[in-house]
Amino acid sequence: MGFFDRFDPKEKLFSGIRGAFSVDHIRWERASDGEAAVVVHKVEDEDFPNGSDLIVGASQMAVLTNGVDIVAFTDVGLIKLEEGDPLFAPFRSTSGKRGAGLHGTVYFVDTTEMTELRWGMPTPIMVRLPVEQADVRVRTVGMFSAHIEQGDTTQVGKFLRKVMGSRTDLTQEELVSFMRARIQEQVSGLLSDTIVRKNSSLVKLPAYMSDITETIRGAVQEAFEEVGLTLDKFTLQSINVQQEDLRMIQEAERQRLLQQMEQKKKQVPSERRCPSCGDTVSATAKFCTECGTKL
Repeated sequence: MGFFDRFDPKEKLFSGIRGAFSVDHIRWERASDGEAAVVVHKVEDEDFPNGSDLIVGASQMAVLTNGVDIVAFTDVGLIKLEEGDPLFAPFRSTSGKRGAGLHGTVYFVDTTEMTELRWGMPTPIMVRLPVEQADVRVRTVGMFSAHIEQGDTTQVGKFLRKVMGSRTDLTQEELVSFMRARIQEQVSGLLSDTIVRKNSSLVKLPAYMSDITETIRGAVQEAFEEVGLTLDKFTLQSINVQQEDLRMIQEAERQRLLQQMEQKKKQVPSERRCPSCGDTVSATAKFCTECGTKL
């Protein structure tokens, strides 16, 4: 878990026309390996003395917001929170006193890409197979990679509102669970529709895997962008029909073939007429039993 690190609150002391105030150092560090899974941390304090140092570490983004306005910093280094800087005008303290400092919420975001994440459906979903005219239960699994959007303050704002919410810390486990739920929502809604649109049979599903993957990937990408996330990779590795439903389809196919064979038998005539004398003879007879004509 990150922590709000204040050094000596009186580390630097100024006096004069603006009066006496301290300069704070605001940064986020990971306290231990066990807590390293935190990906977003909200600083507890919301009032910062004028001239405070906002320190952005490697693979971090620092965000300052007042709920309406938002600024984001992605470059490693130190940012001076000066109330005289036009960039921070919306964050000036409402006390009205010059030198009162800034007011807002600071978030630190780990910008490292989250790679090789697995997703799957917690329960089987119902899919319509148009060729077999059957509803079957399937499970799907795949992989994805994603990261929290950087720099674009509109997207950063979406993420803080729709994902971070009122949390103080957001762990990678919580974020991955959130992303998996978005993927599952899209898969549930699109998988069956895509298979029907492709008019795919069960045996032809592997041939359409690429098209199905692209359709779902596009929908997942939009769903991620709606909450300030960027989808880097997405794969659909398998679509597995439940064994019970697979046996049902196989039995239905066996019955269909038997019916076709019976229909063919019925279409074969049992008798025919001799072209010479017109007498009725067996359909398999080689000679007419009346006149002896070779058939």
